Amino acid sequence: MDTLTTTMTDPATFDMATFFSDNWGELVLIAMTAIKAVLNLLPTQKPVMVFGYIDQLVNWIVQDHVGQDNPSEG
Repeated sequence: MDTLTTTMTDPATFDMATFFSDNWGELVLIAMTAIKAVLNLLPTQKPVMVFGYIDQLVNWIVQDHVGQDNPSEG
């Protein structure tokens, strides 16, 4: 029997690669939140400013659609 088919059909097995590929966005958000919390504890502002640039880059790549009108909805 094919090992991949057995792994994917058996709910008792846990595959880390599948978990990461299914939840990569949430995991990145969790990691960024943890990094930001640690950086906010530091006494200097330089690391916080660097994280701010990274945060702006992520916001540019994944833009929010809050408050924008959707022409497809009527």
